[in-house]
Amino acid sequence: MEKAVLSPRKRHRVEEAIRGLFLKFKPELVFTVGVDIVFHRNRRTLVSWSRKDAHGALRLHEIFAQAPEDVLEAVVRHFFTSIPRQETRKLRSRIMDFVDENRRATLGTDHLPRVRPPQGRVYDLDQVRQNVTQHYVRERLHAPSPPQIGWSYRKTPSLMGKWIEGPAGHPNLIVINRLLDDRKVPLFYVEYIVYHEILHDLFPIRRQAGRWVHHPVEFRRRERTFPRYNDARRWEAEELPELLKAGRARR
Repeated sequence: MEKAVLSPRKRHRVEEAIRGLFLKFKPELVFTVGVDIVFHRNRRTLVSWSRKDAHGALRLHEIFAQAPEDVLEAVVRHFFTSIPRQETRKLRSRIMDFVDENRRATLGTDHLPRVRPPQGRVYDLDQVRQNVTQHYVRERLHAPSPPQIGWSYRKTPSLMGKWIEGPAGHPNLIVINRLLDDRKVPLFYVEYIVYHEILHDLFPIRRQAGRWVHHPVEFRRRERTFPRYNDARRWEAEELPELLKAGRARR
């Protein structure tokens, strides 16, 4: 966790706003303990409430210092009042929509994994990305900040590729499983995985109907336009398990 850098003045102003909301909703409040308001930069849990004995703490990520009053009101009502479940869902949805709008501000370069250079033993990911972009994702040809790409440090049995959002001012990152840098893996499959991850730059993670959506309908529709989509999915189902099996045997 990084050290918080909110100025004392801004911290005090937001704390006063929240305590004013405590007074506003006092008849509805279900707690009688003292509350500390703590700001942090932890990206895993951006807002939480904990109580121990006669004291409690409301923990907020620093982005909430920029939150409009209706978002702070949603926080207070969500954590400190007793309301019907349907209303709770609406309040949580408003909080998470605000988080989505400000997600990049919560990121730091320390969350980006180390990657190996794109030039592998068999495949050059830079070359693969250029080819995929040129032929299948032409709208990304002149992107001001194209994603970086590299091989993973470890061969893993799970994700073959991963798109990672970069913090403000930094490019996004595509990590391809080093397991695929193998002559047994056809080029069209590596291209398909790179293509899938590039699509995340076009259709990033977003909130929709109160849920996080990683692969919206338009993402899936575009993904199926990859010329060898069926071949790639078939190879993945029939041949990838053998590659994984062989990889485990070599350990």
